[in-house]
Amino acid sequence: MATPNRRSHVLNRLKSIDGHLRGVMRMVEDDAYCIDVIQQLQAVQGAVGRVASVLLEDHLQTCVTHAIQGNDSDERTRVIGELLRLFDAGARTTSDEVAPVANGSIPDGEVGGPFQHVSEASGIPAAVRITR
Repeated sequence: MATPNRRSHVLNRLKSIDGHLRGVMRMVEDDAYCIDVIQQLQAVQGAVGRVASVLLEDHLQTCVTHAIQGNDSDERTRVIGELLRLFDAGARTTSDEVAPVANGSIPDGEVGGPFQHVSEASGIPAAVRITR
């Protein structure tokens, strides 16, 4: 991160997202209406995406710009490779499909059951992963 001010801004946003997500967890614990929970999860996803955009913008304006303008071709290649991998991972994450879950629910404690899609990269069920 380029400046303490930017770092503080990102941390404040993440703390807000944390509080929002905890509220969603309480909704699930209280057996709230599914659509209400989904709408709140979409709001959390949007907020996470906006934080990622802020971080990416800062990275492009600092680290990437410095590497591209510099004389170190290995550093330039490394930074460009990072960006390509980042976008490739994002494209795979947003195109994942979630398979139907047996009996309409995810069994407690099961990760990667026969009816549940699990991201190979994270091991977290796609149904609960926050994606962009």
